[in-house]
Amino acid sequence: MTFVVRYKLSRAKAWGIFFLAQNKFRILISLFGVLVLTKFFVDPDLGWNLVMGREFFRFGEIGGPDHFSWTMPGYSWPNTYLGYQIIFSFLFDNFGFLATAIFFGMVGSAAILILIPKRIPGIAILVLPVVFGLAASILGLRPHNLDFLFFAIVVKLMVSRRFEYRFWPLWFVIFCFWANVHAGYFVGFGIFATYLLLTTIAKQRYLRPGIFLKPLGLITLCYLATLITPFGFYTFGNLVTNYAGFDGFWNIAENQPTILFFPQSILFTLSGVLLVWALKKTKGDKWPLILVSIAAFMLAFVSFLFLVYWTILFAVLMFEVFEGYKLPKFILVAGKSFVVRFSILVAVLAIALNFVANLLTGYDLRERLFWDNYPVNALRFMQSHGYTNNVFNKYDWGGFVIWQAPQMKVFIDGRMTGWRYPDGRGILGDYLKIRNGDCDPLAKYDVRVVLLGAKDSLKCFDNYKIIYRDNTAKVLVRH
Repeated sequence: MTFVVRYKLSRAKAWGIFFLAQNKFRILISLFGVLVLTKFFVDPDLGWNLVMGREFFRFGEIGGPDHFSWTMPGYSWPNTYLGYQIIFSFLFDNFGFLATAIFFGMVGSAAILILIPKRIPGIAILVLPVVFGLAASILGLRPHNLDFLFFAIVVKLMVSRRFEYRFWPLWFVIFCFWANVHAGYFVGFGIFATYLLLTTIAKQRYLRPGIFLKPLGLITLCYLATLITPFGFYTFGNLVTNYAGFDGFWNIAENQPTILFFPQSILFTLSGVLLVWALKKTKGDKWPLILVSIAAFMLAFVSFLFLVYWTILFAVLMFEVFEGYKLPKFILVAGKSFVVRFSILVAVLAIALNFVANLLTGYDLRERLFWDNYPVNALRFMQSHGYTNNVFNKYDWGGFVIWQAPQMKVFIDGRMTGWRYPDGRGILGDYLKIRNGDCDPLAKYDVRVVLLGAKDSLKCFDNYKIIYRDNTAKVLVRH
């Protein structure tokens, strides 16, 4: 019996050593990914997503009529974050803030790992730093991490030509799940449909209407899968109307051009240079992937929001085009030099130390909230003194107020960017006008209390009296 146990243990040990030897680079890449992509920053939308996830578990609420704002109470909206909210709130309430942040870092790392071919090409030494840098700039404790993972799976299957009839259940399940997790499926579905049609055209010498029957059938099936949500077609329609152009679209940070952000703009420019290089090296059968990649790059240039999709397509394109490409000798020689290896080691240690430092700042969530400039003490003052009605709050703090002061209704938060009144006027448009000194919209609201940043100065509230101020926020009341 002892001999059998020892034999099994030694066999398991041998298998483990073999697995590590075969996958050492993948393991190192995945660990590096967790270090880079784990973010402990409290996102402005974290609060309301957490509360809505808790409401699902406690009351079975899935969204619908708004009960968090005093400006648009009862507004009906499709909750396109439901799956993310369920996952996030479950992890947060059962395992804590730190474990949740690390989990989402692992999700981002797993997405990149999916894209790497079985035989890691030499071009990876140039591609992976750019991919990790771009991913780190958009991912965090956000639903975008799940979009990143779903889109990585979709693109990997796309380039593997998994379009045959027998794969339709797989595509159906992927898009059904994705549509219930986050609204990012909307862009992913569009890229998938475009690539499928372009691939169909590329395979045919002569175009005939009949060749589109199967791809259009699969596209229709996947579209129907996205409708299997609690809100059905209303979800898709709401996304179209909201993002067709709501008031102040470019005033939301993640909707602004990527080139405006530093150092992300440098990495983005570098990825564009590598895209041009890929265009020169690509073969004829890769042009569908080239076209959707160019489209994703242009979208990411226009709006930072699309960086999720460009990062994935950039990685896949580079690995596909330069699959057998051998790096120039001077790069290989440089890679073996002491200076380069030492520099890489220093960079990895710096990233590891940064991870540890952020881990320590996130250990105490309250301290993390102070660190991320949330009005913790100001909100406590407002609650203890009864200043909780008809509050005008900063857009970035709406989610925090919903989370930390459930009895207080907000003026605006991250859910409400595309919400409109029956007369077509948007709440975000009114908010931005007030912020910019146009006080006409203020007459439509009975604002009694104002919660602003300590350095904010709004002309429309000059006749309000400051009753509280600290280094982060100030509270004003109407005379």
